[in-house]
Amino acid sequence: MPTMHAVRAHTRGGPEQLVYEDAPCPEPGRGEVLVAVRAASVTADELTWPTTWTGSFDGSGPDRTPTIPSHEMSGVVAALGPG
Repeated sequence: MPTMHAVRAHTRGGPEQLVYEDAPCPEPGRGEVLVAVRAASVTADELTWPTTWTGSFDGSGPDRTPTIPSHEMSGVVAALGPG
């Protein structure tokens, strides 16, 4: 499986939880695109948002750790998923 570089958090917390490391490169699913990110930022309170850590806005969804925060990014489309 190909890898990529990523800043990830394996446990909830603040910026002290962020680790720069190799991570598996995801495959785009149906109707998705894979973006090769060239620039990204983590907003001041992004690590407090429930959607950073779980699959829902109220925090009750499945755990998403390790997570790659950064809802603001720029890059180029690297791959297309089916459909």
